[in-house]
Amino acid sequence: MKWKEPTFGATPMLRALTTANAHRKAKAFDLAAEQKKQKLSYPDWAQTWMRKYKEDWYIAQASGDEIGMRKAQKLAEGLRSKLREMATMPKWAQEQLQKETIRWMAAEASGNIRGKLAAEKAGRAIREKLGLVDTTDKAPPIDKEVKSNKSEVKEVPAVNESKQYVSVRQLEQLGWIKISKAMITDLNNCLERYNITTPARIRHFISQCSHESAGGRYTKEIASGEKYEGRKDLGNIHKGDGPKYKGGGYIQLTGRHNYQKLSTALNDPKVMEGVEYVAEHYPWTSAGFWWEQHNMNALCDKGATVRQITKKVNGGYNGLKDREMYYKKCENIF
Repeated sequence: MKWKEPTFGATPMLRALTTANAHRKAKAFDLAAEQKKQKLSYPDWAQTWMRKYKEDWYIAQASGDEIGMRKAQKLAEGLRSKLREMATMPKWAQEQLQKETIRWMAAEASGNIRGKLAAEKAGRAIREKLGLVDTTDKAPPIDKEVKSNKSEVKEVPAVNESKQYVSVRQLEQLGWIKISKAMITDLNNCLERYNITTPARIRHFISQCSHESAGGRYTKEIASGEKYEGRKDLGNIHKGDGPKYKGGGYIQLTGRHNYQKLSTALNDPKVMEGVEYVAEHYPWTSAGFWWEQHNMNALCDKGATVRQITKKVNGGYNGLKDREMYYKKCENIF
């Protein structure tokens, strides 16, 4: 009679050993290699969940649970897909979708079906906001004007013609839409004011603003700004300061303190009226002000990469591929 390896079944001791071993393997999992392979950058919260899914997979593998293994793989791939999607979004959408993604994963882990549905609904709402703008719309012509009582077309002088660094046509080539005369004026005034005048500086500045604003579609933060309420580090000391001084402009200027600094720099007290005023009148200038405050020109002059510039603007590397795409376009335009 041949010897047969004894089996013990899923005893509490065996389950504990299996879980401990799976946890050890998941902790040792090489996330750096995983990110390189997937061509993704995992923020801390995503790394935590990815390790959890690896642990679930190891536990399922140890017990021969093929369904559990497939489920863990599917959840991990779903997370990667979400990260890729978020990388193409403007900053406000990334933050909101990250929140809903975490909420969905937590609900899925606890079996909270209603929580999952709520997170999915919120995620759809974010995507709908991004899709509200018809990207096929053509920008109204702003380099010509038609007199109301005459059929002749009259040329309008270029904005600050001697100092026009970027034209309407160039922004259109980048994919910007609905370019107004006020916008192009603000842009060229901004470039002149903050000395963003070399090819490298212009390329980095325009490409970063293009990503942050989704090609000029958003001049202010979409979220309510309630999360900034009471933030003394932003100077929000009065009730309502959070929404009033939420992110304004193409690189979102945030907080009473920063709005006051911009107001003083421009000698325009109306800036303190809040985000609506800045978004309408200074979408570019507010971004240029931030650019100068953070000494970005010097970084550009040193030959910084898009990745290095993104780290300064974003604090991480969210949307890096999209920013690199815009920068490559800028290289062919400016």
